[in-house]
Amino acid sequence: MSSAVRPEATKRTGRPNLRDAQKAYTRVLIRDSARELFHANGYHATTIDQIVMAAGASRQTFYLHFADKEDVLREIIVDYRPRAVAQMETLYGPSPSMAEVRLWLVEFKRFFMREKASIVVANEIGATATTLPPYLREVIDAIIEAFGRNLPSFAAVRRAGAIGLEARARAELANVEIFWAGHVAARNDGLPYGEAVLTAAAASLHAFIHDPRFAGSKLN
Repeated sequence: MSSAVRPEATKRTGRPNLRDAQKAYTRVLIRDSARELFHANGYHATTIDQIVMAAGASRQTFYLHFADKEDVLREIIVDYRPRAVAQMETLYGPSPSMAEVRLWLVEFKRFFMREKASIVVANEIGATATTLPPYLREVIDAIIEAFGRNLPSFAAVRRAGAIGLEARARAELANVEIFWAGHVAARNDGLPYGEAVLTAAAASLHAFIHDPRFAGSKLN
């Protein structure tokens, strides 16, 4: 009897085979097609039929990868999260000047332009949901924590009592203003109004960062 090992008995090496790679590619294609449609038409107005048509797939293939439309949305938000966190960590502390904050917002505008589809979809859900979905709440919390690693005022959200609650409110408001400024500045790129928006947002963010009630905090 031959000692050769039959192919079906060969131990897997852990490297993805062609079928696995194709499945992963199809999943990403469906997700990215959905993201562009959610951005263009709105999440609620987009149908699964539109998504599969844009992806060149079938409904059967869609349901092999995702349970429903919200499952795709969840993956879009989860996929976006590490890039958002990395961007927020580039605002160095603990006491950036007004000029440094504004320069960071200029860089954030460029980030917004690259990530516009994901950000607009997340903002739509945040504005229309009665209760924030856990995966979106987690992204917001992760962004605030990312700021808090360099900026004590954002770290103050961890403090107990009224001061922590106020810091949380101020941090979430700052987050809204940053994304609003990025959106408006990107839409008015190079125009005076876009520049004015960046300056106004920088002043507001700078004021929170340097507020003495929060500036002594440190995130563990």
